[in-house]
Amino acid sequence: MARRTYREAGVDLDGKAALLRSLGPLVRSTLPAGAGGFGAFAGTLRLPAGLVLAVTTDGVGTKALLARRCGRDRVVGTDAVHHCANDLAAAGARPLLFADYLAMGRLDARVVTAVVEGMAAACRALGIPLLAGETAEMPDTYREDAYDVVGTMVGLVDAPPHAGPPRPGDVVLGLAADGLHTNGYSLARRLVADVDLDRYDPALGATPADALLAPHRCYATALASLRRLHPVRAAAHITGGGLAGNLVRVLPPDVAVRLDPTWPVPPVFRWLQRRGAVAEEEMRRVFNMGIGMAVIVPPERAAAARDYLEAAGERCWVIGHVEAGQGEVRFG
Repeated sequence: MARRTYREAGVDLDGKAALLRSLGPLVRSTLPAGAGGFGAFAGTLRLPAGLVLAVTTDGVGTKALLARRCGRDRVVGTDAVHHCANDLAAAGARPLLFADYLAMGRLDARVVTAVVEGMAAACRALGIPLLAGETAEMPDTYREDAYDVVGTMVGLVDAPPHAGPPRPGDVVLGLAADGLHTNGYSLARRLVADVDLDRYDPALGATPADALLAPHRCYATALASLRRLHPVRAAAHITGGGLAGNLVRVLPPDVAVRLDPTWPVPPVFRWLQRRGAVAEEEMRRVFNMGIGMAVIVPPERAAAARDYLEAAGERCWVIGHVEAGQGEVRFG
């Protein structure tokens, strides 16, 4: 069997990274004093009153196509909110409001209602308003049965005790993911194109639909409360690019992270890997591999931070440490 890749499925991670780097000067040319965050999990803007706003925008990607295939559109709305909330949490911000954009080739009231129900429930759980949005009907841009969902969330950066940037000796904690979350679906969909998604699979311990469409877990509340009690050097929301592609976004140029990949990987990832003979390196670039958020803490606080997160309902493991380096992530 030929090995399947993300690029073959239509997503060029390296090309996207190069494009974003080329756009940097254009974006930075617009930033006033007190603004920053290009390439970070959220952009920030310091207001005259001293408050710091954080803003993030993200979508659910082609998970929406799989949700449509299974008739489970509500999860798409949930995921849009949770993805944005996690990005803000990684930036040390608590959410204030959410706005959405939903576009279809032909508006289907049942689909739109299910998606917005998911958004509304997630916003209520976070205690924030779904304050604004746009619902667009765009024939010829989208297939009639396809849709795209994007969310924007605004937050306020809290000011916890200054922990400083990551430094050698720090410990990396990994918070368990509930599945693919919202990344890797262009490849995953191709690997399951001929699968009965509603038929129980003992290798998964679930139906493929249940395993593949598990909601994107929200870490915002647990991480915000952790920051109030324990110093957090940095946090990375593990989305497109996997652990390596997201941890590098929070590392200074003089350190590296070495990961010890011994945490339990959910069955859905190995199931997909076998279906497409996907190389381990490719799996690590495309999927979160069971870690949805990585948190870097001082070594003397690692045990207490882990205990706190587990008491808050998260599954958490020590997955690596910080060492001298050049801003890279190493495995093993």
